[in-house]
Amino acid sequence: MLGRRITYGTVLACSFLFYCFFEEWFAWILLLMTACLPIFSLAVSLVPMLMTKWTFCCPQRVQVGVPARIAPELSGPLPAPPVRCRVKLQNRLTGDRYVGEPGEHVPTDHCGLVSVTCHKPYIYDYLGLFRWKLKNHPERALYVWPRPIAQDLPATVAQRTVTLWRPKPGGGFSENHDLRLYRPGDDLRNIHWKMAAKTGKLIYREAMEPVQKELQLTLTLSGTPEELDRKLGRLLYLSSRLLEQELTHQVVCHVEKGCLTLPVTDVPSQEQMLRTLLATPATKGEAIPPEERSSLACYIGGEPG
Repeated sequence: MLGRRITYGTVLACSFLFYCFFEEWFAWILLLMTACLPIFSLAVSLVPMLMTKWTFCCPQRVQVGVPARIAPELSGPLPAPPVRCRVKLQNRLTGDRYVGEPGEHVPTDHCGLVSVTCHKPYIYDYLGLFRWKLKNHPERALYVWPRPIAQDLPATVAQRTVTLWRPKPGGGFSENHDLRLYRPGDDLRNIHWKMAAKTGKLIYREAMEPVQKELQLTLTLSGTPEELDRKLGRLLYLSSRLLEQELTHQVVCHVEKGCLTLPVTDVPSQEQMLRTLLATPATKGEAIPPEERSSLACYIGGEPG
């Protein structure tokens, strides 16, 4: 804007000097036209400046390392005047901040939720001599998704173990049974008649089914951006493998303010789990001591390799 005003001031000064030394009618007309040009530009630009709507156009999700571009999008019934602003970017996971110009590539080198806000947005007249600040500040969110990193499932995770038994709903066939007293409404065919003859009481054989322990993938949301990329990449790979085997599981993530327990039952819940982790600020230190990680069913680390 300053450059345009300097340019206009130079043109106006040249027109005035031309009128002073030439003193012809067209010199006077040229001086008047130059002096009235800003008023004419403002009058022509006023309606488009008031009616122009703008927002940011950006993808909702990209994979880490894939270039992404964010630019303002103007719309209105008349040709839109120029809009100038600075773009503020913040990765909520890593805490990194950037300031750039609209149209530049967004840093997608590391995973996280990148919040995009505009800083000091101004709309100008067509000549760029007048401006005022826009009140509506659009904000967008860009998820930088991790790349899956292959990791073997521990045997304790790949084979679910039975921790307890519970009555089988509806009864039916079962290899394991529990003995209890007969209750009104129980199926008479499941009465243990030999035990009833010995004890003198009606003993009922109740079918039991195993209750399998919920699988857990554990990690700490801490470390350098590179370590966070590896942790989230391994988490995505292991979670996808479990879903392929139709195994529901939980992601237990230790963060600065406590512990997040995120259930994963299908692909949408897996995506929601990743969105939650990408939007959570990383902690500064490891929440799980190294000596305790070996006791976990599946601890996901961020070490190379």
